[in-house]
Amino acid sequence: MKISPDTIAILKNFASINQNILIKKGSVIYTIAQQKNNFGKAQVAEKFPVDIAIYDLNEFLSAVSLFTDPEFEFAETFVTITQDKSKASIKYFYADPQMLVLPKKYEVEFPKAEVSFEMTEEDLESVRKAGQVLQVPELAVIGKGGKITFEALDTANNTSNGYSIKVGSGKVNFTAVFKKENLTLLKGAYKVEVSSKGISHWTNDAIKLEYWTSLEQNSKFDAEKPATKKATNGK
Repeated sequence: MKISPDTIAILKNFASINQNILIKKGSVIYTIAQQKNNFGKAQVAEKFPVDIAIYDLNEFLSAVSLFTDPEFEFAETFVTITQDKSKASIKYFYADPQMLVLPKKYEVEFPKAEVSFEMTEEDLESVRKAGQVLQVPELAVIGKGGKITFEALDTANNTSNGYSIKVGSGKVNFTAVFKKENLTLLKGAYKVEVSSKGISHWTNDAIKLEYWTSLEQNSKFDAEKPATKKATNGK
């Protein structure tokens, strides 16, 4: 069995959310952050024949990278990685699922979204790059005066440097704040939905990939601070 470059890219991205992962039998991959504030779901081309529990996804992907065109043979307790005409192989054993941080449920109950807009790949990457250059800790989607902006900023410091780009229009005044390290999206364009219940939903335009990310406590809708709802599953 082959694993496509697109699926490897998704796994690398999910490893930045949580190094633990349980790839369940079938074609849907899930991840959830240790803090339960970031949940990811991807529909992939492959159909995995068994449940695959991996404790350190970065280690597994590093092992895969030892081959230029790897083949995977999934057994009940381990996977064998080989390559055509190569003498080398890796026997990689699965972890005990009880050792992993996993979702309690695999579907997120997303509340009504007061805000919805399209985020281009260029806008997303420009703000993320600005956040690194300016060394600010947060990214925020802000609605004010009929305009929606995406910003890199430090909400705790009124005199800090910041970067802003207009991404849409809307009638709701709000500030949806994310810690920079929590908005770990794969590159691409997204449909973005934000709820005053303290959660956001990001849907990739090109592939079947979604994220649900909690807002920070200092987020506001019409000057009211929402009760935070973690991006989990009924918890």
